[in-house]
Amino acid sequence: MLRVFLIALCLSSLSLAESLKRQLNANSTVTFLETPQEVENLAEVLTEGQFYGRFRLNVFSFDWDDEVEGKTGDHQTLGVGGSIHYKSAYLNGIGFTAGLYTSQNPWHMDEENLKYYKVGKGVLNRHDVATKNKYGMTNLAVAYLELKNEKNAVKIGRQIVESYLTKSNDIKMIPNTFEGITWASKELEGHKLWAGYLVKQKLRDHNDFHHLFAYDDG
Repeated sequence: MLRVFLIALCLSSLSLAESLKRQLNANSTVTFLETPQEVENLAEVLTEGQFYGRFRLNVFSFDWDDEVEGKTGDHQTLGVGGSIHYKSAYLNGIGFTAGLYTSQNPWHMDEENLKYYKVGKGVLNRHDVATKNKYGMTNLAVAYLELKNEKNAVKIGRQIVESYLTKSNDIKMIPNTFEGITWASKELEGHKLWAGYLVKQKLRDHNDFHHLFAYDDG
């Protein structure tokens, strides 16, 4: 118990140190408060970029009074990891962002109990466990090129998309992200315009991007 408390305390301290650069919102989305600016040459695109780190820990333990075979059963799992993002500076309005995420499972049940993972399934890939006996996920969930000016921004590639139909649902270890192109504009004063064309998605407990409405046998 003391070890878990110390880990939580360290993670809280690291989060406070990052609080000036980012803000964690009530709906689990992240707002970047400090971002790289426009630079004058190609070398500065990299040297004037910024890194953003985040450690995350999720523990799930269920102890049922009445177990139902195949539906409910005592189970435990842990996800420990986080993410590291790099945002480049912008040259003539062009820059890029990359985000690497990981969720590792040093504490988990055996493969035959996989069917009982419900709420805790977001910290691992059940398909990989069932077919490869592989625990843990690491993926480049965010990787996009951005073209922007004072009122418009176009992103091409892997990105978090918060809209009426799409959500990052980032309440565990790794968010839902999407592949495609999006456009956001403030050309109309007092209004924000947004449009997007998305071709693939990666759910928070998947390692790979796949069709928006299907995922093979997963």
